[in-house]
Order: sequence, then C-alpha cells, then structure tokens
Amino acid sequence: MEMYMHTISGDVASKADWKSDFDSMDVESWFGVPAEECEGLDWLEDQKYLVEVVKDETGEWVEA
Repeated sequence: MEMYMHTISGDVASKADWKSDFDSMDVESWFGVPAEECEGLDWLEDQKYLVEVVKDETGEWVEA
C-alpha cells in the first residue's frame, strides 16, 4: 500500500485517504494558490507537501 507523509504536520495516510481529503476540499486550499492557477494540476504530483514513505527496519517512516 502506498503511504504518504505530510511534511509539515507529519501525518501519514494511504494514497486513497489523501485523495479523499483532496476530494473533500477546494483546490485553492489543497494547492495553496488561486483556483485559476490550479487548472490542469494533478492532485498528487503537483502538490508540495506529501512525500511517499515506507517503514524502515526500526519501524520509523522514511521517504521512499
């Protein structure tokens, strides 16, 4: 399962959970720019705070 961490809050969730968050909010809030600048942006590839993570051998989340 693909997991992602928010680099500011440290929250870790699945890709599906983050997509659900995206779907429940306006694009301005997600991308942090006016709506007209959001057209054509990919919800995951073009955002700036989520990084894919995996657990290392100690059980800590590290960037994939």
